Amino acid sequence: LGRLIEVARTTEINALVIDVKDDRGFVLYRSDVPLAREIGADTADGHWMSRAKLRAVLDTMTALGIYPIARIVVAKDPLLAEKKLDLAIRRKSDLQPWLDKNGKPWLDPHQRVVWQYAADLAREAYDLGFSEAQFDYVRFPDEKRLISETVYPLSNGRTRAQVIRDQLGFVRTALKQHHMRVTADVFGLT
Repeated sequence: LGRLIEVARTTEINALVIDVKDDRGFVLYRSDVPLAREIGADTADGHWMSRAKLRAVLDTMTALGIYPIARIVVAKDPLLAEKKLDLAIRRKSDLQPWLDKNGKPWLDPHQRVVWQYAADLAREAYDLGFSEAQFDYVRFPDEKRLISETVYPLSNGRTRAQVIRDQLGFVRTALKQHHMRVTADVFGLT
């Protein structure tokens, strides 16, 4: 991270995106978010840094004019999906968790808990000194077999695109009082 800050300081780079929650489901630092603590998301061996060290890094970035962005992966979180099977996408055949081509479960984007967790982590990251939250994997898995193999009891007739719009609206409302900048990476389908 120090090397990346130096590159940003000496070039035209003016922002860095840092994984606060990665696509394995692990959180960068010891979190106060109850769900992160409950599932051990903040205990990956060698993965997390102290809050004090992170705060110092963010303060350094800000002092150097580097904009710190917290990347928070939403739907691709095998850790949470394995620990809380009721939040995972389900197979039609037996209602067991659906697995992607790598044998990993994904979170069901219909589940409000998934989005509350992302919002809680974003709020915490903002309080630590991040300027913006970037939600990544704001989508369903992109495997063709998904449609034929999965079932979504919470869809209530909504399309996948509408579910994502609804959930992003929820996150925006949840974070509005903090005046946080929020961006989202969605996966376009043709």
